Amino acid sequence: MRADNFVGFLTAFGFFVGVIFCIMAEYEPLELVAYTCVIALIFFLGSHIAIMNYIDASSESKIYFDKEKYEEINEFLIEELFARERRMDAMMQVKRDKLLSKKSSKKKSKKKVDERATQKAA
Repeated sequence: MRADNFVGFLTAFGFFVGVIFCIMAEYEPLELVAYTCVIALIFFLGSHIAIMNYIDASSESKIYFDKEKYEEINEFLIEELFARERRMDAMMQVKRDKLLSKKSSKKKSKKKVDERATQKAA
C-alpha cells in the first residue's frame, strides 16, 4: 500500500471510529463534531508516525521523468492544435464568404425589385 493511500485510509477510518464513539457515548452535536475531529486527527498523526517509522517512502517516489520525451509530445500536440485551428479558421472564412455573398445578392435583387416597383408606379 502506498503511503498516501495509507494516510487516507487511516484518516477515514479514524473519522468513522470517532462518529461511532460519539454516537455510543450520546454526546451533544457540538461535542460529536469536536470529538470526531480529534479522533480523526489522532488517526491522521498516527498514520504519519507509522509511515515515518516503518515505510520507506523515498524509494517508492523515485520515478524517472523523461523531460525530453515529455517536451517532444507537448510540441507535437501544440503543432497539431495550431493546424486544427488554422483549418477551422479557413472553414469559418469560407462560411463567412458564402453568407456575405448570399446577403449581397439578396440586397441586389431586392434593389432591382424596388427599382421595378418605383418604375411601374411612376
